[in-house]
Amino acid sequence: MAIRLREDLRSVTSCLLAQPNGWTGLQPAVRLPLGATDDLVPAGPATSRFGDVGEGAAGSYTTGQLLRLSAGGTCWEFETSVRLSRFENYAPGAVKAFTDGDLAHVEALFGTVLDSVAFDGRRIVWPDRGSGDLSDFVRVNVPDPATSPLRVSGEARGVWFFEASFPIELLGPDGGVIASGRATAIGEWMTMGFVPFEAEIPYQIEAPVAATLVLRRDNPSGLPQNDAAAAYPVALR
Repeated sequence: MAIRLREDLRSVTSCLLAQPNGWTGLQPAVRLPLGATDDLVPAGPATSRFGDVGEGAAGSYTTGQLLRLSAGGTCWEFETSVRLSRFENYAPGAVKAFTDGDLAHVEALFGTVLDSVAFDGRRIVWPDRGSGDLSDFVRVNVPDPATSPLRVSGEARGVWFFEASFPIELLGPDGGVIASGRATAIGEWMTMGFVPFEAEIPYQIEAPVAATLVLRRDNPSGLPQNDAAAAYPVALR
């Protein structure tokens, strides 16, 4: 397990949502504290959990999780990793199996450590594994199935906008861009609270396709720590 102070992730939003180093396209689950409906900063510790950040090469691979804690104006990153190798990398009889039960035991030990984390006397609560829920930052209504032009509406925190809008994309199964556009705020967007938005994207397809609607946080700075995106499945007709 590695625990790192992320001094480069200064804002609550960047701490919770910025992609782990070396990764793109991971959608974390986020847990904001009670009272964070209209203001992210004074409400207390907030946490996020990214999906499996394992990797593999040459018969070996790792499995693990990456979590972040934003508290007291500081961002902490917790990464668990189990490094595994395949039997064929060793002479017969040289090693014994690391079973699924062994892996579960190690992950339980990691969980014990993470569950012991506290801030200002309060135990930290982490998001559930595998949820990828960004509804504390952005929420959207997507027609299913959709026809052109795709019309969507929803609400996002003001930090998602710049100059009252943010970019959106429709991606095909191969990750290619089918169409793109911008969502526009309805009302004042310079707030930490939720702001209604709407968007309309014309598109052309030759046959029905299972696509992905991506709502990207507008990032005029171009800095990777300010990137964030929420993805939703949508059936295009």
